[in-house]
Amino acid sequence: MTDIDAANVEWGDLDEEILALAPVVPLMVARTVSLPGENVTGLHASANAATGGIDYVGVGLKDPEKG
Repeated sequence: MTDIDAANVEWGDLDEEILALAPVVPLMVARTVSLPGENVTGLHASANAATGGIDYVGVGLKDPEKG
């Protein structure tokens, strides 16, 4: 096809067909790794946490003297 305007129309039609079949395509899945220190306690993952993973409400130090 040498007519650019006609090609653009065809590509647009193809795009609409594809979107009708698969409207959402996940391109990335976010993953995190948490490595808490030895002196950390109460660290729990929670899908409902405001931070999206760690619920900091119960996080603390096992031995506050160690800092």
